Amino acid sequence: MRDLIDEMGTTRRHFLLMGDFNYTYSRWPPALDSDRLSSDAKKFCECLDDNFLVQHVSSPTRKDSILDLIISDEPDMISNLLDLGPLATNE
Repeated sequence: MRDLIDEMGTTRRHFLLMGDFNYTYSRWPPALDSDRLSSDAKKFCECLDDNFLVQHVSSPTRKDSILDLIISDEPDMISNLLDLGPLATNE
């Protein structure tokens, strides 16, 4: 995933990347010196920073963690972000 982001960061095209990245962040931006972050989660954040990309989700999307991310190359691309909860339940 980091290779793809590095490649997209070198293009001059706008893009939006969304999904459940399964990195457990308790806040955004994360404290990269935190012992709670996995090394992969730290590398992912560094990849975003290195490519001047913005992650727009700042509140928990699953319990107390930010797992679902929205990443773009424009800080103002996303506004009025609202989490409506899960699409389906296992009940």
